Amino acid sequence: MTGTLKAREEHVRESWIKAMEARIVRGQLQKCYRGEGVNQLQNCKELAERYASMIRENKVSYTLGVGRGCRYRCRCRVVKGCR
Repeated sequence: MTGTLKAREEHVRESWIKAMEARIVRGQLQKCYRGEGVNQLQNCKELAERYASMIRENKVSYTLGVGRGCRYRCRCRVVKGCR
Protein backbone atom coordinates (compact mmCIF):
# COMPACT_ATOMS: atom_id res chain seq x y z
CA MET A 1 0.00 0.00 0.00
CA THR A 2 1.08 3.53 -0.51
CA GLY A 3 1.78 5.85 2.37
CA THR A 4 -1.47 7.75 1.86
CA LEU A 5 -3.61 4.63 2.11
CA LYS A 6 -1.77 3.45 5.22
CA ALA A 7 -2.20 6.86 6.82
CA ARG A 8 -5.90 6.85 5.95
CA GLU A 9 -6.41 3.37 7.39
CA GLU A 10 -4.57 4.31 10.57
CA HIS A 11 -6.64 7.46 10.95
CA VAL A 12 -9.91 5.59 10.45
CA ARG A 13 -8.84 2.86 12.88
CA GLU A 14 -7.90 5.38 15.58
CA SER A 15 -11.10 7.37 15.11
CA TRP A 16 -13.22 4.20 15.41
CA ILE A 17 -11.39 3.19 18.59
CA LYS A 18 -12.18 6.59 20.07
CA ALA A 19 -15.81 6.27 18.97
CA MET A 20 -16.13 2.85 20.62
CA GLU A 21 -14.59 4.21 23.83
CA ALA A 22 -17.20 6.98 23.79
CA ARG A 23 -19.91 4.36 23.28
CA ILE A 24 -18.70 2.46 26.36
CA VAL A 25 -18.70 5.63 28.46
CA ARG A 26 -22.20 6.45 27.18
CA GLY A 27 -23.40 3.01 28.32
CA GLN A 28 -21.89 3.57 31.75
CA LEU A 29 -23.57 6.97 31.91
CA GLN A 30 -26.95 5.48 31.01
CA LYS A 31 -26.57 2.84 33.74
CA CYS A 32 -25.62 5.54 36.22
CA TYR A 33 -28.64 7.67 35.28
CA ARG A 34 -31.00 4.72 35.66
CA GLY A 35 -29.52 3.57 38.94
CA GLU A 36 -29.20 6.90 40.73
CA GLY A 37 -32.74 8.17 40.29
CA VAL A 38 -33.25 11.70 41.53
CA ASN A 39 -29.57 12.15 42.42
CA GLN A 40 -28.35 11.42 38.90
CA LEU A 41 -27.13 14.94 38.16
CA GLN A 42 -24.87 14.98 41.20
CA ASN A 43 -23.68 11.38 41.20
CA CYS A 44 -23.11 10.99 37.44
CA LYS A 45 -21.54 14.38 36.82
CA GLU A 46 -18.00 13.05 36.23
CA LEU A 47 -19.20 10.50 33.67
CA ALA A 48 -21.31 13.11 31.90
CA GLU A 49 -18.37 15.52 31.68
CA ARG A 50 -16.07 12.77 30.45
CA TYR A 51 -18.57 11.71 27.77
CA ALA A 52 -19.12 15.31 26.66
CA SER A 53 -15.39 15.93 26.32
CA MET A 54 -14.94 12.69 24.37
CA ILE A 55 -17.68 13.71 21.95
CA ARG A 56 -16.19 17.18 21.49
CA GLU A 57 -12.63 15.96 20.97
CA ASN A 58 -13.10 12.68 19.14
CA LYS A 59 -15.06 13.36 16.00
CA VAL A 60 -15.11 10.35 13.69
CA SER A 61 -13.77 11.10 10.24
CA TYR A 62 -14.18 8.51 7.52
CA THR A 63 -12.26 10.13 4.70
CA LEU A 64 -9.13 12.01 5.88
CA GLY A 65 -9.33 14.87 3.46
CA VAL A 66 -11.27 13.17 0.66
CA GLY A 67 -14.79 14.53 0.32
CA ARG A 68 -16.91 15.67 3.25
CA GLY A 69 -18.95 13.97 5.90
CA CYS A 70 -20.08 10.41 6.21
CA ARG A 71 -20.11 8.05 3.27
CA TYR A 72 -22.42 5.64 5.09
CA ARG A 73 -25.42 7.97 4.89
CA CYS A 74 -25.10 9.07 8.49
CA ARG A 75 -25.85 6.00 10.50
CA CYS A 76 -23.55 7.53 13.08
CA ARG A 77 -24.20 10.75 14.90
CA VAL A 78 -20.59 11.41 15.78
CA VAL A 79 -19.58 12.96 12.45
CA LYS A 80 -19.69 16.74 12.38
CA GLY A 81 -21.60 17.90 9.34
CA CYS A 82 -23.40 14.59 8.96
CA ARG A 83 -27.03 15.26 8.16
